[in-house]
Amino acid sequence: MSSTMAMWDFALPFCQVGARIRCERCGSKIHNPAHGKRYCSERCRKRAERARWKSRWKARGVNKYIGARTANP
Repeated sequence: MSSTMAMWDFALPFCQVGARIRCERCGSKIHNPAHGKRYCSERCRKRAERARWKSRWKARGVNKYIGARTANP
C-alpha cells in the first residue's frame, strides 16, 4: 500500500465527521464548519431565534400586543 493510501485511511474518519455537520433549522450542509457552529447562515440563525421566541410567548398564552389572554365569557 502506498503512503498516500495510508494517509487517507487515517484522515477519512475526520473528513466524514465534517461532512455530517448539518444546519439545525433547515438541515443543509454547513460549509466551513467552525467549532460550535449550528446554523448554515445568519438568516437561518435569526429565523431559529425568532421561532424560539415565538414558541415561548405562545406557551405562556400571551400576545405581546394586547397583553395576557382572557377567556371569552
